[in-house]
Amino acid sequence: MIGKKVAVDDVLNKAVERLAHGQVDEFLTQYWRGLKLEADLTRRRDQNMGRNISEAEQRIRKRYPRLANKEPLILTGSVGSLHSPEKYTDVPIEVCDLLGEPATIPDKLDIGRKEGGSFEEMRPLLLAYGALELSVRGVLQLTESQIESMSFEELSRILGRV
Repeated sequence: MIGKKVAVDDVLNKAVERLAHGQVDEFLTQYWRGLKLEADLTRRRDQNMGRNISEAEQRIRKRYPRLANKEPLILTGSVGSLHSPEKYTDVPIEVCDLLGEPATIPDKLDIGRKEGGSFEEMRPLLLAYGALELSVRGVLQLTESQIESMSFEELSRILGRV
């Protein structure tokens, strides 16, 4: 799966390179494709985690005999906010969302992705995220608050001239 993750990262990075050359539509299309590939990898990883969670209690009790009769056996784990392994196990799971209110462009993009936003709905966030990436790379001289204050059209015009 690591090779596939590298391939997805390559698609995403190439999309940002297109944006750095003023190719806004190409960036949006390619970045969206990369996010879809990444979502597929995340889903596959969630399935794997779900299987592991389903088998964890039995494995722990076998490996640590002193816990064989411990009731309840409470397990704690942490995964990134885009993961949902609880969808792939029958084990009761209490999810604790530490993100809170999305405050940054990356947070908002992650929330939109997790909620299954369509390409049309996500275009403004995709473009804002791309602009933020270019700012971090020193290609664009805009702050995150400046990027957030711009309309999709304004940002498209600016990025189309990069």
